[in-house]
Amino acid sequence: MLQQTLYSNISNAPLNVSDLDKVLSYENEDLITKFCKEWNVTREEAEDIFYETKKFLYLAARCQTECFNISVYEQMQVIDEMWHTFVIFTDRYHHFCEEYLGGFLHHFPFTREMLRREIKHVTAQNTDFETYKQQAFQNQILKIKEILGEETVIKWYGEYAVKYSIDRLNMIRMPLVSSEAGGKSFNMITSEILAMPKDEVLKIIMSSVSSNAGCGCSGSGCGAGCSCNSR
Repeated sequence: MLQQTLYSNISNAPLNVSDLDKVLSYENEDLITKFCKEWNVTREEAEDIFYETKKFLYLAARCQTECFNISVYEQMQVIDEMWHTFVIFTDRYHHFCEEYLGGFLHHFPFTREMLRREIKHVTAQNTDFETYKQQAFQNQILKIKEILGEETVIKWYGEYAVKYSIDRLNMIRMPLVSSEAGGKSFNMITSEILAMPKDEVLKIIMSSVSSNAGCGCSGSGCGAGCSCNSR
């Protein structure tokens, strides 16, 4: 099966993964809160998705020690969405990886270059692309069953495939709203203003700064709604 080492120059050395029970014991309340703000799900649903995401991260890290690549398929897209939310808590995600996975577990979005290399790899295997993809899918199912059990296979590829289908995800994704009270945007800039001299535009921008700016740090006082994790 094509490995991540074909996709990136970043080191993918085997990780020293903790046992599953320890990984599942990890908690992150701010992550759950942020996910609920971004998706129209209950807290219980978010906690359930995060629980399954921790299983997925454990699986991916463990399979890296076996040179077996784990991919995100459409049926389990909601797990990838939770992973995205986790990753933007950069300090906490880094700590989780180091403490529970024994090293940093990278997230590799699929790119055209990856597809090109994958096709080249398939050609070298003297098989067709469709057969290769089907075999890869079946191999992953068998690996999940081996490590996490058939209940996890059914949950990810059955229950989640129905409850969190792509159509359903598009329906429950929350729209972006202003941080101002009532959701009214504080932006006063128009195309007419942008046509003015730069010093005038700067004055208007300076006078329109919101007093309700989101926290931009990743320190201990940073809330779940933080706009970024830069220091």
